[in-house]
Amino acid sequence: MTNGLITGFHRSGTTLICHLLNKLPNVVALDEPLDVSIFDSASTSQIYTMLDYFFDEQRQLIAAERIAISKAHSGLVPCNQLSDDWTNPNERRSVVDGRLISIANVRGPKFSIYIKHPAVFTALLLDLESRYPCFISIRNPLSIILSWRATSFPVSRGRAPAAEMINSELRSRLDQEDDTLARQFVLIDFFFSQYARRRSAQIIRYEDVINTNGKILAMVDSSADQLNVSLDSRNSNYIKRDTQAIVIAQKLLKQDNACWQFYSHSEVAMLAGI
Repeated sequence: MTNGLITGFHRSGTTLICHLLNKLPNVVALDEPLDVSIFDSASTSQIYTMLDYFFDEQRQLIAAERIAISKAHSGLVPCNQLSDDWTNPNERRSVVDGRLISIANVRGPKFSIYIKHPAVFTALLLDLESRYPCFISIRNPLSIILSWRATSFPVSRGRAPAAEMINSELRSRLDQEDDTLARQFVLIDFFFSQYARRRSAQIIRYEDVINTNGKILAMVDSSADQLNVSLDSRNSNYIKRDTQAIVIAQKLLKQDNACWQFYSHSEVAMLAGI
């Protein structure tokens, strides 16, 4: 029975991880269930108290009503928060239509709960991993940026309000950049820098989730080694759809960025076909 946290980049596969974990017996993964403004100006001990209370509250709700708070599509955590409709490739619509999921895979009082929040848990990572098992979803940085550009999320403008709320230095760095892509490079650097500083949090590469049909999630829960879900990589989805993809790749390759601690220049160049 575990209370754990999942974080990572927006558009790095964090929702997919929750979707897959919810296929396992006695595992519940909640997709961005919290109003993250509660963490604004909170002390570390207050954050622990709020998270512990939420975990307990969800356990009681699941036991009593077989539901839990989470972003949802048709009562379940989807594999992707965005539609596969590419009619407007510059702004894919959200499929989220509710804030409660049905729980059908829990038997008995002992089960694990994982809460996913990308930006705020990343900003708080060094404090959170001291108390909770933490898992970090990462993805080829070029894919992340190109995916950001096709959403209406703040990252499409090079902002991460939840992380900026916690980390004033990040907010200042972003305020100094007038160019959207330059701000996105700052976000890539900040997130990967946080992950490079981790002490116990475990890294989950999106590419490994795809290549193992989900089995890599056995690092989260051992029963995931039985997963065999057919998954297709979406890393190349935007290379042909985004007319700026090659230019962005070339600029990224010239960056002094923390992403190179996790991905090689050749992985980015190969993805871009340059």
